[in-house]
Amino acid sequence: VASFIGEPPMNILKAEFIIKDDNIIFKILNENSSDTFNIVFSKKSIDLSKLNNIKDNQIITLGIRPHKIDFNSNSSNIEGNTKIFTSHWLGDQMHVGMDINNTTVIGVADRDFNLNSDNIKINFPSQSLNAFEKDTEEVIFNGL
Repeated sequence: VASFIGEPPMNILKAEFIIKDDNIIFKILNENSSDTFNIVFSKKSIDLSKLNNIKDNQIITLGIRPHKIDFNSNSSNIEGNTKIFTSHWLGDQMHVGMDINNTTVIGVADRDFNLNSDNIKINFPSQSLNAFEKDTEEVIFNGL
């Protein structure tokens, strides 16, 4: 349901959940299960109690809400190169198509977003993430 509700729909990505030192990492994988990019959170910045139903190195389906992606933020929790390949103005917002190390992600930016910036930083806030069990599609968590 998450893949077709909303405009634009939620980004659905295959990911490996990793606990490493003081960080929680979502390693985004392509169709061949090769690494593409990482989303990294400090354990201090998220609600760890929401991670009780997920195991280290578990493969999950990760949903990212396009409206909650931060554009031109001060910092980025993405380990990967982001390039914008398309944009569509829709009134007071813009749908932005991004390529992050050969993985397509769609986001929604506001009218102040500078499309021509040389230093585009995006951040996936913890509340933008939803995790689903890979095989059963049961919800693991909605936002961290």
